[in-house]
Amino acid sequence: MKVNSLPCLLLALVFCVSFAACSSKVADENKETVAASGSASDTSVAGGATSGVESDTPESGKITFSITLCGVDISEYSIVIPKDDTGSAKLISEYIVSGVKTLTEKELTVNEDTSAASDFEIVVGSTSRKEAPVLGNDEFIIKCEDNKLYIWYASETSPYHAVTAVLSDFLLGEKAAIGGRIDMAADFEFSGICGEYMIGDNEFNPFE
Repeated sequence: MKVNSLPCLLLALVFCVSFAACSSKVADENKETVAASGSASDTSVAGGATSGVESDTPESGKITFSITLCGVDISEYSIVIPKDDTGSAKLISEYIVSGVKTLTEKELTVNEDTSAASDFEIVVGSTSRKEAPVLGNDEFIIKCEDNKLYIWYASETSPYHAVTAVLSDFLLGEKAAIGGRIDMAADFEFSGICGEYMIGDNEFNPFE
């Protein structure tokens, strides 16, 4: 039987045209997908650049305090210790320096009592600045007088824990703050017995 080839040729032509149309559509869709992907990538890069800009917001959770002693900002003060200190005055002075820096971000200087006197001093131990009062066995006194803070203690005692416990209550502890301020009055005076303060009681540790 003789088969007419014209219908077959027409059918083949229709198939080819349909295949070409489908391929063109798929190619267009791929181009749109790539373009959209490129836009998203550009947006991400722009966002990353913006997020790299430093913020003016203070460090999260960082709180500083204002400390005044006898009505004067603590930064105006220096610390004085005896030239022949046996260790206690140095330890107490280091505690004060660290506590002040932790709370206010200001650092006090420490001088020996052979240095020239200044108007605002924290005097630790028996120095040439002012004669210490007569103290009983194991006794200590912390007292403000004439814009100075004196910390006296009996020579045979170990005053560190007692002195730092009192300072943490009234000068270098967050519990002494009212509205972000810590004020030690010009007439402040505290006396006690060193042995009554156990190690760690009420102690503010500026190194934590």
